[in-house]
Amino acid sequence: MAVLSKKDVEDTIAGKGDYVKIDHLTRFLTKSPPLEVKKFIYLELGEVYKDKGMYSEAAKYFGFLGELVLTFREKINFFIKECELHIQAGNFGMADNSFKKIMHVTNEKEIVVAKRHIHDFYIDLARKYEKADRRIQAIKVYEKILELTLSDEVDKKNAKMSLMNLYEKTGRMREYFKMKQQLG
Repeated sequence: MAVLSKKDVEDTIAGKGDYVKIDHLTRFLTKSPPLEVKKFIYLELGEVYKDKGMYSEAAKYFGFLGELVLTFREKINFFIKECELHIQAGNFGMADNSFKKIMHVTNEKEIVVAKRHIHDFYIDLARKYEKADRRIQAIKVYEKILELTLSDEVDKKNAKMSLMNLYEKTGRMREYFKMKQQLG
């Protein structure tokens, strides 16, 4: 049996629909491909799942990529991507676990940069959800922002203001009055 190459994989999935691509790519993984081909397959699967809005599955493959690559920069980038996708899927606990992987492969300076990036990602996602009238998702993300250690007082106040408005819009009056009282 010939060794599976990246070109073989590319030729097989070219012009195929997303679900057919997923099927072919997962079948290729059962054939124990070489490391470089395996990385390519994981990347393709991650991208296809991400494009389909299947963020948990996409995160899984970016996590696998982070484990496979050799350079620390690539590991950090793939683990950050995994973390972002878990956040988009609403799996904040899994996102925290993904972030712990970053902490194991890098130094303090890089950890601070990664924390800031993930923090900003949470804020951007909450605003995006709020603008799209996805109130429940926005509430969950803003509540998570209040838990983050990197959030400064301005971030927390803005999150509380947004939460107060969202609580009112969703009829969660108990939380609304509690937040209003906290804000003064």
